[in-house]
Amino acid sequence: MGRVDFENLGLDPAPNFSSQIKDRIDHQEGRDSEIKLRIMKQVFKTDMNMHHDRFSMPVNQIKDIKDFLKENEIEGTEVKLVEMGLKDDDVHQSTMRLRKCHINSNISYVLASNWSDFLRRNEGALKENDIVQVYSFRRDGKLWCVLIKIMDADDVARGTAASERSTAQENNNGDHGTVAGQAFHGSQASEEGARISQA
Repeated sequence: MGRVDFENLGLDPAPNFSSQIKDRIDHQEGRDSEIKLRIMKQVFKTDMNMHHDRFSMPVNQIKDIKDFLKENEIEGTEVKLVEMGLKDDDVHQSTMRLRKCHINSNISYVLASNWSDFLRRNEGALKENDIVQVYSFRRDGKLWCVLIKIMDADDVARGTAASERSTAQENNNGDHGTVAGQAFHGSQASEEGARISQA
């Protein structure tokens, strides 16, 4: 599968789950900034490569890039990554390094240093061609990111195939967005049951 068309999947504009994230993290230790959607992206083969050990976020796809990082963080910074609703109902936290990286003449920010541990921990739950979102907020001035899966690769394939059939039949009235967010919503625990486990 090549690059997917978010519009054909009912993901344009991108769904925003910041309120659901807020409900699950604010009862822990709070935060001192709003939760912002930074990027929605298709998971590529390189993101799943243990050897590369990185998750890339192209700069030109990051929303509101100017308020994403402080001046002293632009080249790289430590970040807390919270993963929600991937393999179980727990809210898992790990420490990673966010750094600027030049990939194929393009500039990206990558989550590295422990990304391979993330992949091992979520083996089978995160796959190539899944659609994920990354949100950010600050706690005590420190950068935190939240990664959620909003569409499974199987649903992406079905939605893409349905869109292609619809286009071929000159019938663009189909709604393929109903699966958006099911991967995230389906795994949500109650606020009382959500736990943060340290990596």
